[in-house]
Amino acid sequence: MPDRLNAVRDIREPDYGDILLARARAIGANALAWAERCFASRDFPEQAFTTVQGMIRLADDRGAERLDALCAEALDVNRLSSGFLRDRLRAGAEPHGP
Repeated sequence: MPDRLNAVRDIREPDYGDILLARARAIGANALAWAERCFASRDFPEQAFTTVQGMIRLADDRGAERLDALCAEALDVNRLSSGFLRDRLRAGAEPHGP
């Protein structure tokens, strides 16, 4: 793991990944599923911290309901970056309905 991420390993009580997942759960079921898939797709959980933090910040800025719907869209196309979500919001895209 890169040195810049090794320092993050010391943040374990409480586990920061669990904190991020709890915040994603508060946004919605799709946001939680997106965050869980982000963690699962990385070699080390710490590598997903920044990505999941980005999604949470977007939800704080743009609204949980809208972000939850965009997370569902991102899951459908297997896009696991907060940049994808941010770009969709910047483009003014509305999430697709179920």
